[in-house]
Amino acid sequence: MDGRIGAAMFGTVADYRRMAVAAETALTAQMADVAGLIEPPFTPRRRQAIGEGLQATEAFCAELRRIWTAQMMLPAARALMFGHPDRSYFHALDGRLRLWVESRALLGAVLTRKPLALMPDGAVEGSPEAGQLRAYERSFERLHDYLSPTTPDLYSSVAGRHGDLPYPFTKFFRLMQMVRRLLLAQGRQGRLAFLDVGCGVGLKLLQAADFFDVVHGLEFDAGRAAVAATLVERSDRTFDRVFHGDALAFDSYADYDVIYAYKPLSDPDLLRQMEARIIAQARPGTIVILPYFDIDFRFEDMGCTRIYDKVFLTGGAGQNLRGLLRRAGNIGTVLASGAMPRDEGFVGSVRTALRLWGHLA
Repeated sequence: MDGRIGAAMFGTVADYRRMAVAAETALTAQMADVAGLIEPPFTPRRRQAIGEGLQATEAFCAELRRIWTAQMMLPAARALMFGHPDRSYFHALDGRLRLWVESRALLGAVLTRKPLALMPDGAVEGSPEAGQLRAYERSFERLHDYLSPTTPDLYSSVAGRHGDLPYPFTKFFRLMQMVRRLLLAQGRQGRLAFLDVGCGVGLKLLQAADFFDVVHGLEFDAGRAAVAATLVERSDRTFDRVFHGDALAFDSYADYDVIYAYKPLSDPDLLRQMEARIIAQARPGTIVILPYFDIDFRFEDMGCTRIYDKVFLTGGAGQNLRGLLRRAGNIGTVLASGAMPRDEGFVGSVRTALRLWGHLA
């Protein structure tokens, strides 16, 4: 048995608690050092550094487990009433030690798995997941029809503009997962803002709200804009908004990290004007999603770099594309729940890092 524990073998539960608190304090600092290393890309050198950091924590983890076991051998510890501070502390310590076993296994899996494709394969046709996603898709289609103030129609009564043209919800969700990873790979943290140009009744805004701190919609049709505004208001998110306005006159495209436009304009000349206005205003490195066929013929002339299919970077940022994609490959698709986690003690810093990089809810 460890000499420090043996010396206190005949001490009190309080003695063991003081020893455990001291060990936890030292371990918390070491775990924070490890957490600081958990940042994509996970190169061989970074994985080695993380491994060495974890190795340094093992002695303290083992000591905490020995202290916990030793105090449980004391009749006085077993006799403590439920709710006693010492009993509560050691019960929580046991939970933190178990949580660390789980967290270390997750971290090991993250560090050793192959890079994730920017757009991972979808559900296998015929699988239960594929059936679930189709049902999800149909549910959103019915909701879209229900919320639309008029019967959804491809063409608007206003010349040159599309009517209700919804993009498939499951595809949009996968796009949002990909874009979130790209933003993290760019080093963008803090308040991230999304704009849907031609947001219709606003269902995409509700989806995007899981991925962004600020979600705005721009809609030309007054009736659809009013429905979208009501949905956003009822979500009770402080910074979300819907603007009733014209994409060809909007002058705040520079305010957003991601701009999405699913061909709100049917007239080719007007569509090109909208694209030019977005690109001219957007900050360099803005992610622009333009999921329609026409854009393939002109995105390079607009100074954009293709990241994936109909997803582009503005401002000639393609020179760093390889590094961006490499980093994104080590970022997961899991969204943190947003709820305050329980007290995770010395494990907290590592779990926070795993949440930040998309590997833990």
